[in-house]
Amino acid sequence: MIQVKRGPELKELLVTVLLASAISFTLAISVAFLIVSSGREVVGADVDSANLATVIQVGVVGPLVETALMAVMISFFFRPLLERDIPVMLASALAWACVHGFFDLYWGVIVFLPFLVDTKVYLKFLRFGFRWGFAAATATHGLHNLAAIFLLYLWENTGQ
Repeated sequence: MIQVKRGPELKELLVTVLLASAISFTLAISVAFLIVSSGREVVGADVDSANLATVIQVGVVGPLVETALMAVMISFFFRPLLERDIPVMLASALAWACVHGFFDLYWGVIVFLPFLVDTKVYLKFLRFGFRWGFAAATATHGLHNLAAIFLLYLWENTGQ
């Protein structure tokens, strides 16, 4: 990978993070809807959306930790073995689907596509250095999670 000495354009970074978060969230909510509409329950979505500590854990801490672990997996395992972006993205998304699927099989299915997106964002900005890749992927993941917890809060508090 060729590393660029300067940072990315702020506009490119913001547009990518916002668009990737929206795509990631839309993909996940679509898969979740298909699973739930088939009569199955997604246990991974069972969080207290009105609790500030939960919001911080899901929207900030979780993305920081998971992106750090994703970066380690990519740097030490996937990138040296696979070299190209698409196989690295698939391996990363599959690994995270397995981790989340350990707790709830359907949760693993739901997170596959969002982690595909997160990994692509990480790889796109990694050319500017680790901190840019990490920041962009963490922001994408965090916005995705915050949108999901906000939607869950609305669902729980509108009489559904």
